[in-house]
Amino acid sequence: MFPNEHWPRVDKRTWDLLRKGRLETETEGLITAAQDQALRENSVKHRINKQDIAATGRMCGQREETVGYVVAECTVLAQKYYKNWRHDKIAQVIQWCLCEMFGFERNEKWYIHTPKRVLGSERYKMLWEFSIQTDYPVGANKPDIVVLDKNTR
Repeated sequence: MFPNEHWPRVDKRTWDLLRKGRLETETEGLITAAQDQALRENSVKHRINKQDIAATGRMCGQREETVGYVVAECTVLAQKYYKNWRHDKIAQVIQWCLCEMFGFERNEKWYIHTPKRVLGSERYKMLWEFSIQTDYPVGANKPDIVVLDKNTR
């Protein structure tokens, strides 16, 4: 059954993904539980199940472990896993698209593409996570992707 007019607007592809069963049962259950904020994080175990454990995060031990905290605020996860996986995967897709746009060699599929630190042609140069030297000290001088047009500098 497709959502009716009383449901919030949902992209049809999202609905099809759940309806056609392309996810493993365990994956679908985990996603649904996370959306409902019903994961068994330490906060739930401590407050609802009355288990004798700390409600703080398992990775950092700093604040109460809730779904929102794990997904968006945990400093250990944000620096290690989110940056290295989620952020870099998005940048990888962007670099893959830019390779097509500027005529650089790339893999056929974005998910097997391995970004090269320096790519060049007669007109363009693309740098991946390359430190940029500046005249004045800059705190963030290592952008994810830089594309240089040699003709216009």
